[in-house]
Amino acid sequence: MWRQIGKLISKILVIILPVVLVMQIFCAAFPMAYMDVEYAMYKQQKDYISKNHDTNRVLILGDSRAKASFMPDVLGEDVYNISLGGISPVESYYMLKEYLENHDAPDYLILAYAPMHLCYADENNDNFIFWKRCIYFHTFNKSDFFELAKNRNMFENNAIVDRDNIYLEYAMYKLYFPNKYGAALKKAVFTNRYQANCEKYDQMVAQRGYSLFGVDGENGGINGEAKLDDFVYSDMIDYYLNQIFELCREHQIQVIMEQLPMTETSYIIIKDEFYQHYSDYLYSLAQKNPDVLINPYLEMYSNTLFGDADHLNTEGAAMFSNVIKERYPQIFR
Repeated sequence: MWRQIGKLISKILVIILPVVLVMQIFCAAFPMAYMDVEYAMYKQQKDYISKNHDTNRVLILGDSRAKASFMPDVLGEDVYNISLGGISPVESYYMLKEYLENHDAPDYLILAYAPMHLCYADENNDNFIFWKRCIYFHTFNKSDFFELAKNRNMFENNAIVDRDNIYLEYAMYKLYFPNKYGAALKKAVFTNRYQANCEKYDQMVAQRGYSLFGVDGENGGINGEAKLDDFVYSDMIDYYLNQIFELCREHQIQVIMEQLPMTETSYIIIKDEFYQHYSDYLYSLAQKNPDVLINPYLEMYSNTLFGDADHLNTEGAAMFSNVIKERYPQIFR
C-alpha cells in the first residue's frame, strides 16, 4: 500500500512541479502584467535611483503623503520626488544610500512622513510595507536585506522586519513562490494590469516621481493618526532616521524635515497625548541634530483639498508645494 501511495505522490509531483516552475518563471519575467498598480511606482523609483544618473538640487523622500504632496513641476526643474507609499525611514535610508551611489549628492533633502510611520512599527506601519511592497516587488537590494535582518536584533520594536524563519520567508519571495504571488496572478486574469502599470510608470517619469493617490474632489475622512491614542516612537525607525541624518552629513546635504497636511476632520480630533508626545519627539530630534531643520507643527488643510482621508488631491498638492516654495526661499529660488 505504501508503495502505491509513493507512486501516486510521485505522479502528482510530476504534474504539479512543472506548473509551479512555469508560474515562477512567468512571475519573474513579467511583473508588470500581474502586479497591482503601485508596483509601477516602486519599479520606476528603483530604476531611477539605481540606473539614472542625472543631478537634482533638491530631493524629496518620504511616504505616500509626501509622494502626493510635493509636486516637482511646481517646486522647480531640479527637484525630484523619490517617496513611496507606506515606507518609513528604515526603507528610506537604504533607498537614499543607493541613490547616492548613482547620483551626485543633492544640496537639499526634504523628509516628510505621516507621524504614524514613525510610531511603533508592529502596530502602525501599514501591515509591514517592507514585506508587502519592498520585498514583494523585488525593489530592495539583497545585501541591504541581509544587513537589515542582522540589525533587527538590536531593536525592541523590530516587527517591521522581523519574521519567524525570516530567511525562508525572504527566499519564498525571491523565488516567486505561488503562496506569495498566486493571488496577484488570479486577480490579473480579470484586469488589464499591464496597461495600467505602463501608464503609471510613464506618469511617474513625466511627473518626476509625483503621484496622485486619492481622486476625490473633497474628502473629510479620518486618517491614521486620528485613530491612535498616543504617539510612541519606534526605536528601530528612530535609529534609521538618525542614520539618514548622518548619511546626509557625510555628503554635505542640508536636511529639512517637514510636516504633511491633514484633513480638518482628522486634525481636530487628534488626541492631546498624541500631539504632545509627537511634538516632544520632534523636539528631541532637533536637540540631537541642530543642523537639521525640523518643522514641528502639524498642519490642517480644508477637506476640499484632499482626495482621500490621507492624501492631498491635485489642487491641494499644488497649494502645498507653493507654500513650501514660500517657506524656503533659500532653497527654491
